[in-house]
Amino acid sequence: MASNFKINFLMVSVAVFLLLIASASARFSIKISESEIQTICSKAKNPEFCQTFLKSKPETVQADLPALAKLTVDSARKSASMTLAEIESLLQQASDPKSKEVYTSCSENYDSATTNLGDALKALVGGDPGTVNIKVSAAMTDADTCKRDLVGVSPDPSSVVKGIENLENVSSIALVISNMLPK
Repeated sequence: MASNFKINFLMVSVAVFLLLIASASARFSIKISESEIQTICSKAKNPEFCQTFLKSKPETVQADLPALAKLTVDSARKSASMTLAEIESLLQQASDPKSKEVYTSCSENYDSATTNLGDALKALVGGDPGTVNIKVSAAMTDADTCKRDLVGVSPDPSSVVKGIENLENVSSIALVISNMLPK
């Protein structure tokens, strides 16, 4: 009789434990709602850009909050990589020393931004939203430093400025989401 009680108690304990794990994992994998997207975009640097960006990504429909964070950080990383390639192309075309110096500095900043965003992706996988926030913020600082120096350089840096603005907009969405992730 006592052994049946122990077995039943053990089975009930295991069932309760599994139920708790299942409910906890279900809670963290719930698809993001339209109202949550509205909340995210209302806090982003450019709410209109945020709405357009998230609606343009088919993955958003099925994404939970961590997947949306990964999507935005990865998009920021890809944007930084494309802008870095553009900067390096303009550096090759630059003829005056000041422009070469500025584009060289921007190249270094964008190399750092790309690394920071890669580190942010690793932190997402590791469940560390604080580090995600720090690394995305650092990438935005790298981009902003480049943007400030682009005045008066040749060839025309407008494509780089556009890339910087894209990185800043996507990164601001990633920051909002990283602040919503469970700690």
